[in-house]
Amino acid sequence: FNTKMNKINTVNEKKTDVEKIIKDLSLKLEKCEKESSENWELFVRAKAEIENITKRTENKILNVQKYSQKELVVDLLPVLDSFESCLENENNTSEKFYTGINLLYKMLISILRKHNVKKIHVEKYSDFNPLEHEVISIIENDEYENKVLSVFQSGYILHERVIRYAKVSILKKK
Repeated sequence: FNTKMNKINTVNEKKTDVEKIIKDLSLKLEKCEKESSENWELFVRAKAEIENITKRTENKILNVQKYSQKELVVDLLPVLDSFESCLENENNTSEKFYTGINLLYKMLISILRKHNVKKIHVEKYSDFNPLEHEVISIIENDEYENKVLSVFQSGYILHERVIRYAKVSILKKK
């Protein structure tokens, strides 16, 4: 009888141990499920925040691209006003008209300098520079090699980058 009782007690103890283990595991499982749920919510919020940041950044980039020239345009408007005034003035003599046009030209150059635009200066018989010049025509001669003969259209640099190459004709030996 004692042996049976010992076995029953041992079984009961093991049953109690198993029940305790199951209870501990159930608590751990609940804790893990709660933590997992919290982490999932954090992930969803973080993902939504990243999407919002991406959309805001894209909108800012579009606005910068769209309105980046605003300052230049605002600076050019007085020149446009002056052109209109000059053209509407019926009392212009050719000398006054030329003086007015020359003044407008100087205003434009000043505005371009303000916005870091520089003219590429090219002199006759200077060396051809493929980084600043675009060849429009080549004229053969006996004396010069790769020298600029004439400029058809001025070139310009914005900061350090060529935004329009000077269109030139060059001399090339036969």
